[in-house]
Amino acid sequence: AGFAARLETSEVTFLPVSALTGENVVRRGESAPWYQGPPLLEHLESVHVASDRNLVDLRFPVQCVLRSPDGGRAYAGTIASGVVRAGDAVVVLPAGRPARVARILGPSGEVREAFAPMAVAVLLEDVAAPHVGLALEQDGDVLCHPGNLASLSRDLEAMLVWMDERPLEPGRT
Repeated sequence: AGFAARLETSEVTFLPVSALTGENVVRRGESAPWYQGPPLLEHLESVHVASDRNLVDLRFPVQCVLRSPDGGRAYAGTIASGVVRAGDAVVVLPAGRPARVARILGPSGEVREAFAPMAVAVLLEDVAAPHVGLALEQDGDVLCHPGNLASLSRDLEAMLVWMDERPLEPGRT
């Protein structure tokens, strides 16, 4: 129960499985007659995930800066969360530079809005202006809405499952 509470999710399902024999992975096994639920694959195919999508907090990590011969730039990536529309004010992190979305290009052409998990290219107004162009020269920058910025940190917290017989040694690759 303590482990599940740290996952910050409202729904946790436990399924007994055997990686060695494959029981309860694709088909129900006989080693756990007390378990009456579906096997893992059936559960994964039926679990509801759509309501978990965050359409509030815009987080658009720039995966690639596309440059045209005329000097224009588009910032391509997959929207991690939120919604972005043409005309929206955005902030480029980590630089903190303001910009405005001029156009959004999807796989089939221009779109008025894009949301997670769409892959798009975002063109900003006045990209030739130094305060905007310098802000997005690197892959890995993130577009956010001005009133809802992502927090920046150099710290990372993770839960690690160590799958080796040798103990973990800090600093070792």
